Amino acid sequence: MLSSGDEVDYDKLSLTTGAAPIRLPEVISNSLQGVFYIRDLADADAIARAMMPGENVLVVGGGYIGLEGAAVANKLGLKVTLVEAGARILNRFATNETADYFRALHKSHGVDPR
Repeated sequence: MLSSGDEVDYDKLSLTTGAAPIRLPEVISNSLQGVFYIRDLADADAIARAMMPGENVLVVGGGYIGLEGAAVANKLGLKVTLVEAGARILNRFATNETADYFRALHKSHGVDPR
């Protein structure tokens, strides 16, 4: 039911709430080069242009987008370290067992989850 009280029939529902990245404080990020945030295709394109095989990349965030970014960077030949502030990757989305599975999968492909 909508806030207006109306009801909408549907066969499938997709909740696409969106989000905003947590940004580094300016006192840190202003002195760093190569810091990217990803929320849309333009962001992904900018990151892709900066990825060079053999370079080190730090992916901050072990949610869906961070894990996908880590996998892509790894596949492109970068050395990937992934960090997550929560207790585990996929902390807000998955059970411990599912998170452990994806952590092991990424590690087996060369990503260094910390």
